[in-house]
Amino acid sequence: MFFGEFEYKIDEKGRVPIPPKFRRELGKEGVILASG
Repeated sequence: MFFGEFEYKIDEKGRVPIPPKFRRELGKEGVILASG
């Protein structure tokens, strides 16, 4: 489980960028994001 706070903007296609550190750890697995 990852914890952290990052400020990113949603792009024009409705996507949220994932910080590079998290992407490296996730590899090709899926991810579920929750607002909180």
